[in-house]
Amino acid sequence: MRGILAAIGAVIESQTVHRIDSGKRAPDGGPWAPWSPDYARSRSGDHSLLENEGHVRDSIGWQLRGDDVAVGTNLVYGRGSSVRR
Repeated sequence: MRGILAAIGAVIESQTVHRIDSGKRAPDGGPWAPWSPDYARSRSGDHSLLENEGHVRDSIGWQLRGDDVAVGTNLVYGRGSSVRR
């Protein structure tokens, strides 16, 4: 079972990074909400919400926790999800 959970974790990690890179948020391909005008004025360059400096993208990972696999980021402003058998 741990091997299957590890494979699931690796796939979800890869898909999450791909969605960040492509500007998509959900597995169904829905786009990220646009920035508010005030926030947009504070940003530089042509970056998406999650790629400004790449911290969220670079922090995505997975971890086995007993019979669960947790996928997400360890950054305080990020959230993860778990898959249970």
